[in-house]
Amino acid sequence: MSETIYAAVSIFDNLEIVPHFLRHYTRLGVNKIVLSVRGKSPELAESVAKIAVDYPTVVHFTPAQYFDCMERFGVENELLRREGMQDDNYVLHLDLDEFHEYPAPLIDIVRQMNKADAWAVRGWMVDRVAADGVLHPIRDEPCISEQFPLAADITKSILAALNQKIMLCRGRVHLNSGKHDTFNAYYDRVPLGFTEQYRVHHFKWIDGVIERFEQRITEPGTADGYKNECRSFIKYYRTYGRVDLSHPWLNVRHLGAFAYHDASRSNRTTIQEKPSKA
Repeated sequence: MSETIYAAVSIFDNLEIVPHFLRHYTRLGVNKIVLSVRGKSPELAESVAKIAVDYPTVVHFTPAQYFDCMERFGVENELLRREGMQDDNYVLHLDLDEFHEYPAPLIDIVRQMNKADAWAVRGWMVDRVAADGVLHPIRDEPCISEQFPLAADITKSILAALNQKIMLCRGRVHLNSGKHDTFNAYYDRVPLGFTEQYRVHHFKWIDGVIERFEQRITEPGTADGYKNECRSFIKYYRTYGRVDLSHPWLNVRHLGAFAYHDASRSNRTTIQEKPSKA
């Protein structure tokens, strides 16, 4: 059984999140991160390559005229195969603003999946927001989970969208375009811990998201459902001027820094991410 873990993500913009993303998934123990850079010219890929030089990454540039929800998944899968991913390997199919958190070291999750011949694990999306509910820019420091320490149910309550995602699966698994479900794998049981401990921290609610949503709405490659989600958030934010943390249906709670699990010590060792100086 394989213990090799790949990750794949498409990058269209939002470069400020890339260093946080690479640090996070390298620390989780991903063996190779495939960065599919999309755009009209290779300049963005050159910038990404400079950021990624010290991480276990490979950067590919594929021309694209616009953000394409449907087409990018196929491109990512093609690149994963080109980089050696086999059916029995594991892969994290990611969006750039998604940061996974597991109840144990990722390698232990994989080993338990091998024992059970499991093909996929699904977790819950956790929308992360700033302490004042405003769409702030991402800074280099402190860690991104400290910059956006609160959780709020934006995806479920404002967008009326699915708030579960396939987090980890075998290379042979076929996902739908939103990566919320599979066509050929079950995910009813989690390998370790409890289902609510499998979290996809969602750092979409940052400076620039309104402009990105407005652009997505105009692009022919954007799915109609996603366009409706964009419109819902734009309307909400312009009505309240922030994510209104007083709304009870947003279920706002404090999460703070990520907890990382150190596989080199023991299966039960958890390291709380140390606060950084701003």
